[in-house]
Amino acid sequence: MRNRTLYTVQSQTIPHWAGGLASFQRENIVKHSDLIPGLETMIREDCVDCITFDQILGCLPEGGIDLLQIDTEGADGYILSLFPFGRAQPSIIHWRSSI
Repeated sequence: MRNRTLYTVQSQTIPHWAGGLASFQRENIVKHSDLIPGLETMIREDCVDCITFDQILGCLPEGGIDLLQIDTEGADGYILSLFPFGRAQPSIIHWRSSI
């Protein structure tokens, strides 16, 4: 297991949608500064545990994944390329295209 810093936004004065902002790259949060004055002072750093797809699949019954959902703010294609399709073939794969 690996620890990484996850950047989120925390404030009572932010728009409701901004509470869902989260990224391992601080710049992905900061790019919304034009919509939220003072955003950089509201960014919170959280240490989170990260695990690999192989570790997740190791916890599931054989063939136990029906849906793979990826939403990683522009890194969806890269994350999808890391999935071990040799071990599991989800029935549904959903990701957000950046095009």
